[in-house]
Amino acid sequence: MPLLASDKEDRQGVDEEDIDVDLFAEPAGFRPPSPPRRTRTFYDPPRDRLPAWRRSARCVPAPLLPQREGSAEQGDEGGASTHTIPLDLVGFSPLWGHHLWNAAPALASYLLLHRRQLLPARACVLELGAASGLPGIVAAKYGGADPRGDDDNVDDVDEDGDTRRAESERHVGHDGAVLPFVVSTDYPDPDLLTCLRDNLEMNGVLLPPRREGEGGVQSNGNAVAEGYIWGADPHSILARIQGIPNIDANTDPARGAGTRKFDLLLLSDLIFNHQAHAALLDTCERCLRHAWSTDDEPADQAGRKDAEHEHEKEEGWGECRPEDFYPPSKDDSDDEFELLPFPSAGTESGAVQPAVLVFYTHHRPHLASKDLAFFARARARGWHCRLVAKRNMGVMFVNDHGEERVRATVWGWCLTRGAASAAAAPRSEA
Repeated sequence: MPLLASDKEDRQGVDEEDIDVDLFAEPAGFRPPSPPRRTRTFYDPPRDRLPAWRRSARCVPAPLLPQREGSAEQGDEGGASTHTIPLDLVGFSPLWGHHLWNAAPALASYLLLHRRQLLPARACVLELGAASGLPGIVAAKYGGADPRGDDDNVDDVDEDGDTRRAESERHVGHDGAVLPFVVSTDYPDPDLLTCLRDNLEMNGVLLPPRREGEGGVQSNGNAVAEGYIWGADPHSILARIQGIPNIDANTDPARGAGTRKFDLLLLSDLIFNHQAHAALLDTCERCLRHAWSTDDEPADQAGRKDAEHEHEKEEGWGECRPEDFYPPSKDDSDDEFELLPFPSAGTESGAVQPAVLVFYTHHRPHLASKDLAFFARARARGWHCRLVAKRNMGVMFVNDHGEERVRATVWGWCLTRGAASAAAAPRSEA
């Protein structure tokens, strides 16, 4: 509609800068508030599962432990227990790193229960998709051998002990304990890695960076945080453990030769990333001690991978029935269990079985078959998969769809390789 002459006169002499209107301003409450940069949670390890020589030790400097009420185990001054593990989480992450997933405390508790088989002195541990890093922190703090020689997993105290300790200086704790060495990894996102490093430092296990020209034993740290993308070249994370003697070197000195690899891999709530199953297994095969690598894989392993790719192209891995992987439920109680990680203590006398621990929940029950495709794919590659744990940890997301019992259950599997594993293949093998 054309403007009238009177309207034109009214608008003359009005400066647009004098109009106090912001056309792009959003009304209050239009968007949800930004998430905080960090949130804090805590984990109280079961005291009866802690090593006896650690129970009375102040493993974490007191100033690093925030005081809080309602701790499961109160310290002398009524604050948090000296064994309480504080954890920072990023405020939000598209990679879901802002949650402490149920599988993490379940795996941490399992590590404590079976630490003698899984976390001997100088064991090298790799954690994938660490997020807050809880399982890796537990492995770094509570694994290893009693410096007094009283612990059951001391199998290397001999006349060369001092020499070995000098070579593996990163394994010497502030109290003289011979510790595992842990590499906690996550996607190379600055916020995730900074939070992960802060958690390692807050719990007294972060290995400080060595300054130029600094030598001697570097103690008070036996864990590092690294960025890593599953399936990528693991050279940078393997470089972190070179120079640490193989834990089987006493049994067979030849095992100390070549590239040092990890004795234990930790995967906590990762297999819901269905598209990443192959990449996760590639990393496991390249990084686990005595596992086949891309550099020297046997012809039959190459054939297995070809068959795996052909199967995926023609049939996919989506028809894995849960009843083929889990024992039948006897009743509604669904008894929990935490079995030994392997049928025997090791592959042979004095040897420690390298293994991958995979803990997870079917957060989307209608996709359980796709979660379990990880183990079908692993078996096709020659891995032996043993169901070792089941725990009800409660439902994380109460408004999600699906049976609550399924969404509350954490399952744990132990994956191994080699002739010894095949000889002792359990009935629950996938």
